Amino acid sequence: MKTFLLLGQSNMSGPNISRWSEEDDKRLIGVYLLNAEDKWEKATNPLNKYSTIKWQPDPGINPGTTFAEEMKKAYPEEDIGIISNARGSSKVAEWQKGERYFNEAVRRAKASGEKIDGILWLQGEQDVPEKSDYTVYAERLSKFIADIREALGNGEIPFIACEIWGDVSLAEEKYFEGINEVNRQIKEVVAKTPECGWITSKGVEHTKEEPVHFAPEGMRELGRRFAQEYLKRWGK
Repeated sequence: MKTFLLLGQSNMSGPNISRWSEEDDKRLIGVYLLNAEDKWEKATNPLNKYSTIKWQPDPGINPGTTFAEEMKKAYPEEDIGIISNARGSSKVAEWQKGERYFNEAVRRAKASGEKIDGILWLQGEQDVPEKSDYTVYAERLSKFIADIREALGNGEIPFIACEIWGDVSLAEEKYFEGINEVNRQIKEVVAKTPECGWITSKGVEHTKEEPVHFAPEGMRELGRRFAQEYLKRWGK
């Protein structure tokens, strides 16, 4: 089984405003989800429903659905495993070694009994409002990547980060600097860290009601972009 760990905040957990369709569940043939008992079951949406750190009781679709679909196409002889353990409104500081979100990600990954083939990361919006957070984003993200790789016993686990706020103009102007800084630092970390990739969120559809969140079709597109980046860099 090729197994992937999905971490981050609300756009990775799947905001409840972004609902899935019956067609989305049909994408999950040959895909398995780690459940609340840390056992594998056939995957259905929403993929973050078993997150042990979630605060949304009714999560929506996340990028994992189309990511898993594309992985299955690329590796038709293998099952695809998804461990989705994201938490809305979380700062990168809350994902540091020793913190609950970090500990649960590691615990569930180990409990799965599978080797982790990649980590998908979509987080940063919560670090935008305060300069004291966004100016040190790169430092904290770099440490998180190193520490989670060490905790999982593999210093070369592929790690893919996604930009936040695909259309920055949809945000309040006072947040422009923070958004641009987080995105710049994501790319800076990826450039300096072995076995890392990143994807853009530009051109991806946002929800009209909550523009910080991606719409269902936006989530599907991000999943495809995550898959394309993974296969380009690590596909065999």
